[in-house]
Amino acid sequence: MGAEEAGKHLVPAHPERAHLVSSQIRALWKSDRCAFYGCRDCGYGFARPYTAGNGEIYSTLYYESFSYPEDKWEHRFALELIEGLQLDETATLLEAGAGNGFFLDMISSTVLTPEQIYSTELSDPGAKEIRRKGYHCLHKSVPELPAENLPRFDVICMFQVLEHMDDLDPVFQSLSLLGNPSSHLIIAVPNGYLRTFYDRVGVHLDLPPVHVGRFSRKTFEVLGKKHGWEIEGVYTEPQSYAFKLKKFLSDRYVRVPLTRRTDRSSSKLAKYFFRYSCLLILALRFLPVLFFLLLPGTGSSMMVHYRKKNLPE
Repeated sequence: MGAEEAGKHLVPAHPERAHLVSSQIRALWKSDRCAFYGCRDCGYGFARPYTAGNGEIYSTLYYESFSYPEDKWEHRFALELIEGLQLDETATLLEAGAGNGFFLDMISSTVLTPEQIYSTELSDPGAKEIRRKGYHCLHKSVPELPAENLPRFDVICMFQVLEHMDDLDPVFQSLSLLGNPSSHLIIAVPNGYLRTFYDRVGVHLDLPPVHVGRFSRKTFEVLGKKHGWEIEGVYTEPQSYAFKLKKFLSDRYVRVPLTRRTDRSSSKLAKYFFRYSCLLILALRFLPVLFFLLLPGTGSSMMVHYRKKNLPE
């Protein structure tokens, strides 16, 4: 994939931003091309150049008027897991890559106080909003955090963040240092099983330098064993077939260049004729996807729940 194409895919509804994003990507890659590869041993997928997006790119993508999705399965499910841990009144939690703090709001209204909650966020608008809500927020990457004056955390959460990170060993080394001896680590990522299938039919949703990694259960088993984390459970987002189908077709529809023009048409007949004709063509074009989504384990996200284990001296 080229930098120009990546920019257009990352902001399909805002073509005026695509050129700026593309130029930032090109500067980061020091190249105009990038490709995705996979490890045969652990199932990890990775971009080459293996270079994660920086603060400049995320501030362009997640600008002041950007709306973070709020009702997310991984937030609700993680909250259930954390409520079941029966944390004491001294417990602390860290969310890395906290967006605009929506999950922090859920936790602070049910489990912990804002003073017990810490976070990181690389986008300037997101960090500003989190601080406005009264939470601790650092404009730091995870490998930089052990140098800060932080507590050892009882719970560490990362929702749709790990796929944005390159060089995972320093990330997991830092997570081990940040957690206490019985810490819980909850990580949600895009479903690698689903994304790998999409690649086979020409639909590329893991777009470097925003998504530079892709995960499977085997990947998490290898990472956990290497860095002292034991898997408590691996879960896939439960979604109805109708929801998965609608989500896929809607995502493809907004990437058809003519849709922005026809959706603004004053003629309802022309608008709806084009819309449903386009959706029908997309359904026929991606017929294998329609059958694949009937299979179990094809929800959008997967989550792993780790528990810290003591490594032998």
